[in-house]
Amino acid sequence: KRLELYKDDWNKVCEHVGSRTQDECILHFLRLPIEDPYLEDHEAGGALGPLAYQPIPFSKAGNPIMSTVAFLASVVDPRVAASAAKAAMVEFANIRDEVPAALLDAHIKHVEASTADGKYDPSAGLVQSGIAGTQPEKEETEEKEKT
Repeated sequence: KRLELYKDDWNKVCEHVGSRTQDECILHFLRLPIEDPYLEDHEAGGALGPLAYQPIPFSKAGNPIMSTVAFLASVVDPRVAASAAKAAMVEFANIRDEVPAALLDAHIKHVEASTADGKYDPSAGLVQSGIAGTQPEKEETEEKEKT
């Protein structure tokens, strides 16, 4: 109660309390729940007023993830966003050509299973694997059908 009267003069606060030291008064203050009179002004509708009940701007967008990214990018300094994008592109370039271990193991099993006379065919099972770039092009399949 005396904080409102004495503000941040802890000497006066502890003199008023009488039975506590300045450190004990400060410790008690730190343990109190934080109250913000502007947020608790129910007559004015709080700090946001009628906007407190409105949805966030990107909640009705077609793609909420991209809308959120656009919103976050708009509140970040452009140099920070550019640095983050550059770092993401470098990392993507590093991992783009990596083949997942499980897929690689499955391919090795297909190759080993298709061995004939001890010779390995490294392209065995690639069409069934679904790995991008291993499917025959449409033009190639059309040419084979014509012949």
